[in-house]
Amino acid sequence: MRMRTSGALLIHLCRAVRALRAVVRAGNFPFVKHNFTLVVLAIVAVSVLPVVFEARLLHMYLTHS
Repeated sequence: MRMRTSGALLIHLCRAVRALRAVVRAGNFPFVKHNFTLVVLAIVAVSVLPVVFEARLLHMYLTHS
């Protein structure tokens, strides 16, 4: 069981490094450099969307049952 956990952690670490490299590369674009605050706010908004969606579904489920 320990080997599977280590393998999963290694895979997630590699994916995190790839994502970080993509962010660093995207930072070289002029649009990102000039609108960094907007880019960060867009990332936060996209990250919060699943929570809002699930909360809305739960609300609809609870009110209709």
